[in-house]
Amino acid sequence: MTSWKITQMCRSIMLVVIYSSFFYNALLISITRSDCGAGIGRASKNFLLKFFEKVDLVDQNSKFLDEARDSYLKDEVASGKVQELIPIGLQEFNPAIGRYDMIWIQWVLVHLMDDDIIALLKRCRDALTTNGVIGVKENVSQRGVAETHDHSITRPPNELESIFEQAGLQVTKRIVITEPREYYPVHMYIL
Repeated sequence: MTSWKITQMCRSIMLVVIYSSFFYNALLISITRSDCGAGIGRASKNFLLKFFEKVDLVDQNSKFLDEARDSYLKDEVASGKVQELIPIGLQEFNPAIGRYDMIWIQWVLVHLMDDDIIALLKRCRDALTTNGVIGVKENVSQRGVAETHDHSITRPPNELESIFEQAGLQVTKRIVITEPREYYPVHMYIL
């Protein structure tokens, strides 16, 4: 299975998760969300902006955000769909209370220590509207893997879920993708 097919499969599965999480909320198009660890905004452009009216991009690499503003998401920035480009590490990201209907965190928690994740998730929880949710998409491994080349930590699912609990969050939806076998399994959560 190609990485493109995996991406398409993940996108389809997350649509089901997001729609079911917002089933009670008929105003899906008015949602404001944050894309944490956004890079140049691929997840926002190819997935999230198709269903959410406004998005803020958060990434510690300002060059990625410049690329998003000047090229990759130029039209979305000009139309106001992309609102804020926030050049800050997630360890320091402190969103405004009650600002977001959804905060999306994808493939970036592997670069944070447990205490930083817990603190981030608590701040994100406080930044949610009444019916807001946090979406997390991460690679997992059964025994945990610390990579020396990029200093990332691929955690076991139970460890990641324990971190969510320590942040005062509850898993309401979880999807697991285990194919293709040569990659780490991907777990997607709605908290």
